[in-house]
Amino acid sequence: MKKIKFSLNLGIIGANDSGIDFLIDYLKRSALRNDCNEKLNEFLIIYHDFPVKIMVFNGKDFNQLNERYENIRRIDAIILIIDIYNLNSFNGDLFKGFEEFNTLYMFKGVSILAGIDKFFIENGVLSDKLRINRINLIQKTKDLGFLYCFEIQNINNDILEIFNKIINNFMIKLRNINPELLERAKTYGKELNDRFNS
Repeated sequence: MKKIKFSLNLGIIGANDSGIDFLIDYLKRSALRNDCNEKLNEFLIIYHDFPVKIMVFNGKDFNQLNERYENIRRIDAIILIIDIYNLNSFNGDLFKGFEEFNTLYMFKGVSILAGIDKFFIENGVLSDKLRINRINLIQKTKDLGFLYCFEIQNINNDILEIFNKIINNFMIKLRNINPELLERAKTYGKELNDRFNS
């Protein structure tokens, strides 16, 4: 049987302390295999019996993503992640190069603005510190023309929901392009799943 898996290229933008590591750690825990280094993180996951290779390209802003990965053919999804307790998150730097990114990749994929509540994740209680609220997150999502907005407070459920949105959208596109190939991939995915879980 031919080994069919799908490749999804994911860009994650955020400052080093923004919470990118939570997303990468989640993928590591969920993956059958992973290959991670400083520039690229690659994960093989099974999503509803479909094998999907997720290649994560990350940068502190869009300019860095553009510079680091000049040879990327396409980006299927973008997650822009901010620390909701960093009130400067919406000040320019993070968004530098966004227009160039859109032009360079003719980006039409899933776009997500995710505010992460690291204090709640680490302590299990809400902080009384000043923070970016949901209304501001939603407004910035609209201003950027992004499709989805999330506030991450639960590492497992919220991040799972983000990846479900991305991969579901990706699978719907594939189903419309070649349903027969999708079914063959599903058969291979079941075989992989059985092999890794036995």
